[in-house]
Amino acid sequence: MAARPFVAGSSASISAYRKRMLLLRTLYNDDAPLAEGMTFDLILPRPPSTSSVDDARPLPSSLEKNDIKSCFSLTEPLQTGLGYNSQVWLAQSLSSTAGHLTAYEKLWQFQGSCIPYFYGVHHITMPWEEKAYLLVMEYITGPSLADLQTAIDSKADGSANKYRDYEAYRTLFHKALDTIRAAHSNGVYHIDITEHNILLDEENDRLVFINWQNVTIPWAIGPGAERNPYIVQECHDMKHLLLAFFGSKRHNRRLVKYIKDELPDIDEYLGSR
Repeated sequence: MAARPFVAGSSASISAYRKRMLLLRTLYNDDAPLAEGMTFDLILPRPPSTSSVDDARPLPSSLEKNDIKSCFSLTEPLQTGLGYNSQVWLAQSLSSTAGHLTAYEKLWQFQGSCIPYFYGVHHITMPWEEKAYLLVMEYITGPSLADLQTAIDSKADGSANKYRDYEAYRTLFHKALDTIRAAHSNGVYHIDITEHNILLDEENDRLVFINWQNVTIPWAIGPGAERNPYIVQECHDMKHLLLAFFGSKRHNRRLVKYIKDELPDIDEYLGSR
């Protein structure tokens, strides 16, 4: 039997224990001991994958993998103050490991083409004894879209010469658009599309997307969220894909006009310009 936290029959011991419990309750009712910005390392177990309820919410893809430690930061108090015996906080994951892992595994059929080959997550111990994770993937030697655009807009000879042709550049855009559409159809959202996160595999004339953030927390609220809880991520990806390809001064005007005239559904993503 575990020892009692106070001495039975001792009024002094019982009084001290009572005061300690009241102090702890006061701390939890006030802003202490939790505060915005505090961080916690957690390993979230995966909830049951099946539900007897037909309209159950889908499991966030960041929870589809087990035993991936994430660092969570407290962002907003939802229940604090007098009258409560506990605090409830909204927390945000600061770790991208789980999101990266889910993105590369959900898009496994595209590895070696529009995303790098992915060799998994490896648990390691740093020389200073800190536990860490390594995501190992293929290194793409080609230039980034930003470097390609700089070369296109210059007069220097090189491998970018072919992309000074508008049709060749537009073909690259369509390959990128197909990649993002395919990712979205698989429930994966990049969130960090920039000219520097799109690489050109020159040998195979193919674009490769890196640094997938894959934020799958529903951001949308209101009527639109019922149709697509990830509409905000979808719009974010599409808009930034367009802006990335508009970065070529040589092709900007023609590509903007082409999308407006021929791809009006894609042009709508620029509505917040």
